[in-house]
Amino acid sequence: MDKQIVRRRYKDTPPIDRFDLSFIIPSAVAASFRGDPFIPFRTGFEISAGGRLLPRMGSLGRRIGMEYLLKSFRVTEDEALEWNSRYVSQWFTSLYPPQKYNAVVIAPPVGAAACFSLLFNAPFLPTSYCFPVARSFSVDPEDVKSNMSLAQKLANRFLPRDDNITIISEFDPIHNRLRVRHTAFLRFKFLTMPRAYENFLQSYLDKDAVIITLEPRIGWRQYKGMGNFHFQVGSPGGIEDEEYISGSKRLEKFLQKYLKEGKFNYRLPNPQEVLPESLYGLLHTMKESVRSTAQYLEKKHLHIDYDDIYTLSRLLVALFIRASRREGKRPRSILFHSGALVHPEPSFRSTLLPVWLPDASFNSWKFASEILDAYPFELENILIALEPSLSDAPDVFQLKRWREIATRKAPVTFVATRLAAFPYDMNTYLTFWGALSAWSRRNRDPFDMRLEEKDLLEELERLNIRFSIEKFNEQ
Repeated sequence: MDKQIVRRRYKDTPPIDRFDLSFIIPSAVAASFRGDPFIPFRTGFEISAGGRLLPRMGSLGRRIGMEYLLKSFRVTEDEALEWNSRYVSQWFTSLYPPQKYNAVVIAPPVGAAACFSLLFNAPFLPTSYCFPVARSFSVDPEDVKSNMSLAQKLANRFLPRDDNITIISEFDPIHNRLRVRHTAFLRFKFLTMPRAYENFLQSYLDKDAVIITLEPRIGWRQYKGMGNFHFQVGSPGGIEDEEYISGSKRLEKFLQKYLKEGKFNYRLPNPQEVLPESLYGLLHTMKESVRSTAQYLEKKHLHIDYDDIYTLSRLLVALFIRASRREGKRPRSILFHSGALVHPEPSFRSTLLPVWLPDASFNSWKFASEILDAYPFELENILIALEPSLSDAPDVFQLKRWREIATRKAPVTFVATRLAAFPYDMNTYLTFWGALSAWSRRNRDPFDMRLEEKDLLEELERLNIRFSIEKFNEQ
């Protein structure tokens, strides 16, 4: 049991989870606009030294050490209650320079959206954010009933204070096991367009600007709680939602590493339904609100939706090649990066083709293999940066298999990913952004070409991706 939860001082920054894409993507995009270096979190000597030592420990010592370090990224309940959706949305818009823009992207925080936004010189405004709220005691990850009950009580403190949110408790006892014991992850999703977003669009969009919304139609089973509260078990990857609920042999084998014996599942008697996935899904009310705002402001509204989480990465590859070729260049290096490891600026500094993957599972490995097989140019470097799985989840694909598919095309460099320590190398989080920036400085080959709306429409049609465009500025 924790004796004390240390209150973290974020000053004018909301206490969003620093490992969450809702913090990383807008912060990285805004830093690129300002010309500032980007590192999502800065750590002191204790955490940095601990991160380097952890891979050398035994499994038990490593697990205890990781839990200790991860606790430092939590926030207190009172600290989280100081921020409602109005203040958080104001903070998102305040990141960007007060200037005119030809486009803006409003979407769930999908990793590929960072470079996608910068290709059109468009600010990225997320449709959700996540607070990692600390508990004063640990909870067994297999006690799903207690976890939902505690999350509901916590959500009941936020919901009466804010009428423009729905809350989803993200409970992943496999991939995020070392954090859910001591932390409740609450995803706040905007029901409608925040007033701060409307004011930003009205003030800084050009007359012929386009508002782009992205909708990954990724569904996930969620348990219904009281009010605007849902409880989601698991997260997209190599394990489907049904496997969490029904259990499986490989989950039982995984839990044996944590001294759990017998059959396990995460089923609850509460009503369940398939809803837009917590992180990647877009609420219908939010989508319609963006459309209404575009109509009111007399702006064009381009809505892109797709069923496969990899579709935006595939579109980004085509757009990035188009932009670089227009400037007389071609990407000679590819970066495969997964999860929260998102750093768009080095791609433009060194013509490094970014291919974002949601995880390091077999599905992501297969998609990366397809990209390499279809790539039309000769490659000089292939960079791989895979988000670690601190709990060594069973759906993480072997690192040597990633190396095998890449070495067929070009020499491979692992960025902040150590073969001996993968997949439980927390040091990756502490070194990735600096390591990729250093690589791009050594291989400097910048291009400044940005794309226009017609380029995007042509690629959408060529790749047969669903979209609709409404030109409210011409009505």
